[in-house]
Amino acid sequence: MDIERTLNSVASQSYKNIEYIVVDGCSTDGTVDVIKKYKNSIDVWVSEKDQGISDAFNKGIKMTSGEYLIFMNCGDIFHSDDVVNNVIPCLLSNPCAVVYGNALVGGKCINTDHSRILLKRFLSNPICHQAVFVPAIIHQSILYDTKYRYSMDFDLWHRLICIEHIPFVKINMIVSDYMVGGITSSIQNLEKVIYEHWLVKQQYLRSENNILELCVIAGKILGAKIKTVFRLVLGDSLYEVMKRKMCAT
Repeated sequence: MDIERTLNSVASQSYKNIEYIVVDGCSTDGTVDVIKKYKNSIDVWVSEKDQGISDAFNKGIKMTSGEYLIFMNCGDIFHSDDVVNNVIPCLLSNPCAVVYGNALVGGKCINTDHSRILLKRFLSNPICHQAVFVPAIIHQSILYDTKYRYSMDFDLWHRLICIEHIPFVKINMIVSDYMVGGITSSIQNLEKVIYEHWLVKQQYLRSENNILELCVIAGKILGAKIKTVFRLVLGDSLYEVMKRKMCAT
């Protein structure tokens, strides 16, 4: 099962001073049995109904007694067994900052960059929460907004940067391997994700020209759909070859 990949990845970290909290939404597919299998590596776990990903994340935040938080969804794994150990020096050097790295998405390294957050028309999430370490003292006072189903982390980055003025520090390493296939990466939810991202932009970086902004979001959705169709028709490998050739011209 996908959950076992994540549980094993955390349990295998060479840095052992990890408080592992597992929040399950009352799964009935055998997930709880797998969680019990790793009970010796888990500090706290709960399996109960929740109101979505944001609510589950907030439950985990309220349970923690650690100094930093990183959220791994079902199927996500650390890129190597030494990731947390290698991040510790940067955390110690930047005690009041959000520390983040890159993520491997679909086998491709995504170079994350928090500076893109301030671009009004950039409607993609530039940072994977699976590669972000947030000080617990910050997260416990700033929870995820449960009104967002897809953009809870996108909203959080905006709040931390635009409202709270929390410094973000980039480390040049791959922190996690993100498993494609969740609700935010699903083709079926593409329009909803982009629209929610746009709502976040309007909240923090409001534009007076809403007609222009709506044209931008429509163009983003159309462009994303065209890319999706090409990828489905050509396959991932051929699509990447075609994209590189187009970028080279």
